[in-house]
Amino acid sequence: LGSRFRVTFAMILQLSQRSMQVEDVMGSSFAENARAAGLPTVKRHIRKRREELSTVPHVRCIYDSEPAPIEEYAIVEEEARRTSRGLNEFLLKPTVRDKVLTPGRVLLAWKDPGFASSPAVFLGPGADPGTKTLRILVLLQDGSCDGESDGEEPEDLIEERIKLEVSPQGILQAMDQVLDLDPARESGDWTGVGQELLRMVSGGLLAPLSLQKVMKVDLTAHDLELKLKRVLQLQEQSICHSCHLRSRHFQQNKARADIAADIEDLERQLGSGSLHLLPQLKAREAVLKELSYINGDGVVTLKGRAAIEVLSGDELTIAEIVFHNIFDTAGPREVAAAVSAFVFPDKVDEESEDLKLPPPLAKLRDAMLAHHHRIDVILRKYRVDIDPEEYSKMCNIGLMGIAYRWASGEALAKIMPETWLQEGTIVRAIVRAEELLKKLGDVAKLLGNMRLREVFLEAALLIHRDIAFVPSLYIEL
Repeated sequence: LGSRFRVTFAMILQLSQRSMQVEDVMGSSFAENARAAGLPTVKRHIRKRREELSTVPHVRCIYDSEPAPIEEYAIVEEEARRTSRGLNEFLLKPTVRDKVLTPGRVLLAWKDPGFASSPAVFLGPGADPGTKTLRILVLLQDGSCDGESDGEEPEDLIEERIKLEVSPQGILQAMDQVLDLDPARESGDWTGVGQELLRMVSGGLLAPLSLQKVMKVDLTAHDLELKLKRVLQLQEQSICHSCHLRSRHFQQNKARADIAADIEDLERQLGSGSLHLLPQLKAREAVLKELSYINGDGVVTLKGRAAIEVLSGDELTIAEIVFHNIFDTAGPREVAAAVSAFVFPDKVDEESEDLKLPPPLAKLRDAMLAHHHRIDVILRKYRVDIDPEEYSKMCNIGLMGIAYRWASGEALAKIMPETWLQEGTIVRAIVRAEELLKKLGDVAKLLGNMRLREVFLEAALLIHRDIAFVPSLYIEL
């Protein structure tokens, strides 16, 4: 079964006027039935994840500071990773890649799960070319990272494989220094490489690779290079950067952060933020605010109250026409014909009807269509989900000529030979037009425009006649 429930402008205005939450109505609709059925499962997942979070201890900094500085350090690390992804789009292009990834190149690299950004040496491509991995030697402060090791390397040197995605990951920054790997390859002992890397790090000898050395200057890449430099400088100022517990605390903090993020996502599913129709609600509220039907606090304005009185298929266009005084210079017959456009959903040959409209009514029609189009532009601006064909039917001028003739006193028998529409279709539209005219009379009274109210009521009287309002065709009164 599918739900026909939709969020409408009239619904938003009516519920807002009664100080009710639209989200509550949406949540109880059949459209959200599947979501409601899954809420108990979501609650169980939240309890489970909270239990898991309780088993992961908080990071206890040796400096005994609250919150632990590793939390801020992790935020900076994540910002550096995001920036490096954009920069690597340039550095790992086929024309530049070989200049950057030369064996022995010193890097700042990271792996998740594994370790935060740490000094490393590029050894070469991974064993499996299809996986696009890099073989590197990583220098860690505490040697706590798991990796591929033959046991002959020193404790703080670990050979890791870092997978590079389409948006490259793993390399945080390429350094200008390149170490000689030949002696280590010949002897199979990488201790010397590790000691040389450690000497460079301890002596502050590492310098980032300048983009100008490997590629033509690109403004975007240059901006990313400067941004990464600023972020890494901020990271180096943290007391965590040189702490021997950095990698361990970083992973511990990340484990807690990941679980906390999962709990937040699950809790969001319990709230109105997970409602399927919420984006459409926000889009329609944005339209109502731009057109001043509700104010910034969601309170219904006078214009919004007028739209509530109408409750037609296109209450926005009708309200706009009334508030822009389009009907002020029109007579009762023209008003009756114009209102018929909002109660006639059938598709007709509008061009053939245009020829029958007198000039005052044609001018009124053009003004109505202009406002209808203006609202259509606003709806598309906020991506309101509405079918274009259905929207065009909401202001259907195909019956205006017939409605004008009916309001002028012509008999239906004289009108029918000149139209292909069925009598029942015309009669239903006229009856609905009379109802809408009476509602518009109430709108005019609400606005204090008594002259316009009299025009609406007189127009309703003009079309309330003859066969369209006979209680029965088979009973003679």
